[in-house]
Formats: sequence, C-alpha cells, structure tokens
Amino acid sequence: YNGSGCVGARGGESILFNMILSVLPTIFVLGILITIHELGHFICAKAAGVNVEKFSIGFGPEIVKVKRAGTVYALSLIPLGGFVKMAGETFDEREGVALKPDDFLAQKPMKRFWILFAGSFMNYVLAFVLLIFVFIAGAPTIGTTVGDVLKDSPAEQSGLKNDDKILSIDGVEVNEWTEMTDLIQNSDGQLLDIKVRRAEDEVNIRLQPKKVETKDIFGDVHIVYQIGVASGSEIFYTRYPALQAFGEAWQALMRLTALTYKSIFRLITGRLSLKVMSGPLGIIDMASKTAKQGMIPLFQLTAYIGVFLAVFNLLPIPALDGGHLFFLLLEVIWRKPVSFHVQERLTQVGFVLLMCLMAFVVYNDIDRFGWIDALKDLIVH
Repeated sequence: YNGSGCVGARGGESILFNMILSVLPTIFVLGILITIHELGHFICAKAAGVNVEKFSIGFGPEIVKVKRAGTVYALSLIPLGGFVKMAGETFDEREGVALKPDDFLAQKPMKRFWILFAGSFMNYVLAFVLLIFVFIAGAPTIGTTVGDVLKDSPAEQSGLKNDDKILSIDGVEVNEWTEMTDLIQNSDGQLLDIKVRRAEDEVNIRLQPKKVETKDIFGDVHIVYQIGVASGSEIFYTRYPALQAFGEAWQALMRLTALTYKSIFRLITGRLSLKVMSGPLGIIDMASKTAKQGMIPLFQLTAYIGVFLAVFNLLPIPALDGGHLFFLLLEVIWRKPVSFHVQERLTQVGFVLLMCLMAFVVYNDIDRFGWIDALKDLIVH
C-alpha cells in the first residue's frame, strides 16, 4: 500500500503471481486428463482407417499448428479442453453426399464403438498407471498421532492427549490411522488397552469405546464404536514392491469406480445433495492445496479425477461420449441410424443440461468459499 489509496505495482504483481501459481496445478491435472482422453479417440480413429482432420490440445487461438499426413495438429491458448475432428462424424456433414470409406459414419458399429469408447478407456488406463506409480513411490498414509481429543469423550476421560501417538491396541501394533479405527470399531464396546508414546515416554491407557450413530458422505446411518479422537497432521509414505503395487492400484481403482457410480446414482435419485459437487473452482482449490504436498499426492488426485471423468463421460447423456454410444446401441438394435434431427435435438438438450449443471457447481464453489457473502457485504456497505 503506497499511502495514496492505491495498491502498489509490486503488491499487484505478487497477487497475480500467486493466482497463476494456484492455477498451474489445475492446468497440469486437466491438461494431462484431456490430452490422454483425446489421444485415445485419435489413436483408435487412425487405427480404424478414419480420416482425422484435426487433433487439437486446448481451445481458442492456436499457438502452434502443423499438418502431417492430412491431419492438422494444433496447440491452442486455453489448455482446459481439446478435440479430435474426424471426417464425416456427423449426419449433417454428409447430408445429400455419399459417405467416403474413411468417414467416421462409414465405419461398422464396432469400430465406431471403440473410437467413442477409447477416450474414457484411456483416462481409466492413465488412472491405473498413476496409482501403480503412487504405490511404488509411496502412497500418502495418515499416521496414528492424535490431533484432537473431543470433549467428554472416552479418550478425554481416560487421559489421552493431543499429540499422543497410538502404538498398539490390545497388543496389536498399529501404524496407520485406518488400522487403529478398524480395531476400535470392531471392538464391540469392550475395554481396550492402548499403548501410546507421549514425548519420550510410553503410557498405557485403558478405555471403553462409545457406541455412536454417524452418517457417511451418502447420508447412510451407521452404528460404530469410537473413542473420540481426530487424526493429526502426521503423514508418511508407504512403498510397495512392484507386483504388490499393481494389486493395490487395481483394488483402489475398483473402489474408486464403485464409489463414483454410487455417488452418481445417489445424485440422480436425490439421496445425495448436489451441493457436494465441485466445479472448476473447486478443482483449482484442490489441485493447488494438493500440489503443495508434492507430486505424488498430485498424481493421486489426477487418478481420482480421471476415474470420475471416465465414468461420467460414459453416462448415456447426449453431448457426451456415452450419449453417442447410446445412439449407436439403438442403431444396432433397430438396424438403422437414429434420425439426425432427433440426435441433434437431444444433443442440444443434453448440452443445455450440462451447462446448467456447470453453472450450478460454479455457484456452489463460490458459495463454499464464502465469496457470495463477501459480495453481499460489499454491496450493502
């Protein structure tokens, strides 16, 4: 502040620099996911003998473009998108004109299926590879150090304190927070002998877990046993041999897939509030915070988002790959393509619905960050 009521240039540059830094991890995450998605469509189209007219990474003004073997390869200014333009991929292009052998619509249904499916499949493969790398390099794991002891809880009454590190429960050694909570939740409320490290000393504590009713992220009620502690900031990295990392990554991928489908089903049926969804601003916030923890957590986040995008993009919604696959399925069943005008109208409806959803999640992010209240205060004052 330079005393004249204006922010100095250096301060403005610092704010701008920090904003750029906060957005870079998002560009990295989405850039990788979008590039690999479009690359899947591109490779499969080329392999099927389809004429790919343009392969672009990014939208907007083109920074660089080259033409090779009839295909224009472009890198555009806005890195949050991309596309593959195939010859004869829409009915209006070929209306009144005979299809060429290398047009997309001239291909047999199975070839078109793989071209459409390849984008999400590549996102899925990328997520799997990233998770294997994460487990080999060291998966972030929460340690057993207590961050907070809840008031009037069994932990407080037994003398457990903040920063105590839980070493074992009933003689069973615990290193991870999930190992500890599993033992407590499966205790059936029996008295537990807990050994903790406090500073340089080891302390033995005896306590009885309390039965409580909790809700998970889906709103489902569960009866569990708890002692009333929250995890601390202790994070360590668990490394696995390559073969075991492969298995761990596969299990994580299956859990993520099941969780994504469950979440989408709950959202559609109204059993899960749309307010839990995040949009671009939420992704920027998550990616920025995760990047501060290092590249391994950022790769892990990229894998998680990649699984969601793969599953979401295959939903039978016109304007998504899943919508085109649905039309293709109807074509196989009816043995003739769905009317171009029907596809066009449904795709327009689907696009409008997606834009409405996008507007909602952006508003959701703004509200979550408290910007709406800040704007109201600004207007009032």
